[in-house]
Amino acid sequence: MRPVRERGTLSVVAFDLTAVRRGLAENPALPFDLLRPLLDAPDRVTWAALAGRSDLTRAAVRRLATTDSPAVRIALARNPVGAAHGWDLLVDDADVDVRTALADNHWRHGDIPRDFPLPEPAQVRLADDPAGRVRRMMAFRRDPAPAVGRRLAADPSADVRCEVARHWRRAPADVARTWFTDPDPGVRRAALFRHLPPAELVAGLLADPETRAEAAGRVRLVPDTAEDLASDPDPEVRWAVARNPTLPAPLVVRLADDPDPEVRAEIMLRRDLPDDVRARVAASVEPQDYHVAGWLVDAALDVRLAHVDSPFAFCRRAVASSKCLPAPAIARLATDEDFSVRLLLAENHPEVPGAVFATVLPRTGHAAWLLGSHPSIPTDLLVAMAGSDDERDRNVAAISPHLPAPNAVDLAEHRVATTRRCVAANVALPLSAILRLLHDPDSGVVTAAASNPRLPPTAARDLLAAG
Repeated sequence: MRPVRERGTLSVVAFDLTAVRRGLAENPALPFDLLRPLLDAPDRVTWAALAGRSDLTRAAVRRLATTDSPAVRIALARNPVGAAHGWDLLVDDADVDVRTALADNHWRHGDIPRDFPLPEPAQVRLADDPAGRVRRMMAFRRDPAPAVGRRLAADPSADVRCEVARHWRRAPADVARTWFTDPDPGVRRAALFRHLPPAELVAGLLADPETRAEAAGRVRLVPDTAEDLASDPDPEVRWAVARNPTLPAPLVVRLADDPDPEVRAEIMLRRDLPDDVRARVAASVEPQDYHVAGWLVDAALDVRLAHVDSPFAFCRRAVASSKCLPAPAIARLATDEDFSVRLLLAENHPEVPGAVFATVLPRTGHAAWLLGSHPSIPTDLLVAMAGSDDERDRNVAAISPHLPAPNAVDLAEHRVATTRRCVAANVALPLSAILRLLHDPDSGVVTAAASNPRLPPTAARDLLAAG
């Protein structure tokens, strides 16, 4: 361990400078100009953290793109800002993982659109990549350049054709036709996921056992065809036709008595099912948390409000998961007897009553990590969670920006390193505690503390100088 250095207001025991540099590189509150010296850092971990920033300059991107570390180039390729500035240096990278990352459209920061476009020349090169997984990743893009979409639609790999058929939203009619007649049944099924087949191909798709179920849920039904599908011995076909919005009303009612509970559940969620029949079906189907009346989520406000007191939990769930509800409706749904109604309400409304959190947090999974930072979560609940012996509850509280500072300080001294890591990056933590955590024996804690947006630029400069 190195001796303490005094620089201005900051004392640094610089025993893990790599962890400090990585945290600074990840810190979203620090400007890139301040962090520019990290380009000369001796460790690739710092470069990889820099490569993920959304404020990179073109010069920095092109410098990082020439490093000998695949991890750095992968991080750069995954960053749409980096991809825009340096795609020509990455598109022919010898490492297939770099090219795959460049083709991917995933982005982890909310300030960049998910479908941030790659320049068309880059798309063309990646669509012709010799590695099938690079081309398959390109096929996940919802709006490829038209010439690129056509390349992928004719790809020799059925996996690539499947994904482009499933994801290309505005595919030309002639391209979609090739998918519906593709020799691979997976491609034909994928095309039915998003596209309507030409009328002259419908009969063949319904007659083909490989595509009958998918077509049953998508094509426009005429009475005789609907009758045939609703009577099919395969419950998967009947389940698919139960989802079809053009299913005639008499067959909707008939399928309400289908022997298969999955078919009845699908009918139960339809808008056009009479409520008396819906009640009978609901009594016969084992309720599942994923049963939601999807047609109601985006309905007009007056339609949604008419279902706030619906006897059907799946209708109230749809209302709870919709946006812009008035306060009385939120208050009513916050006391709903159905757990999923309360959870969906909390996930979708910042002004939900605080009392709802004590009823949903103990039962939630990954949603707890978002709900713990909800603006309406009660302070006393966070305090209780921070003092819990349950590591998940404690760590959920540790990341909440609404955690009182004294409790955050207590967690910064907790014996469990994962808890200290969680709280180290929390803006609720006072600066003095953040600076103490820079000396923590756990490198993950040090990195988290250095990445804390509350760390002022003056302290960051001292840290950079100490390194």
